[in-house]
Amino acid sequence: MEIDVTRGDVRRIMETAFEPQGDGFAYYRNVWAKGVPVTAAERELFVDAWTPEKSRAFHRLIAGRAPVAPARGLKPFGRIARALPVGVVSAIAAGGLAALGLGWNGASGPARLALWSVAGFLAVVAAVLFWFRRSRP
Repeated sequence: MEIDVTRGDVRRIMETAFEPQGDGFAYYRNVWAKGVPVTAAERELFVDAWTPEKSRAFHRLIAGRAPVAPARGLKPFGRIARALPVGVVSAIAAGGLAALGLGWNGASGPARLALWSVAGFLAVVAAVLFWFRRSRP
């Protein structure tokens, strides 16, 4: 299965790491991190044509800045779900179905339990992602 992820898709995903803050933005490295101040130009550096090298350069650029906003927790999950291409969400669901099928037909004992656990987890993740994609503006 090939998933078509465009440059625009990557940009939308990377934009979820930022929230408006005053005349700039707060950057959140992950859901537990506090927001660090960045300018619009620095934000653009991060989201435009993202690569691991640019990410490392961006993190070196903002290293040592004092946080200006509290951690977001799971609040941005809806934005992230909507930013993911539907093919990615579908691939997660397909992975869950494959694990279910392998657990049902090709495994026994602990392996079956592990595959069913993976299938259940992926099914829940896919269901939540689809729900967020459909129910939030």
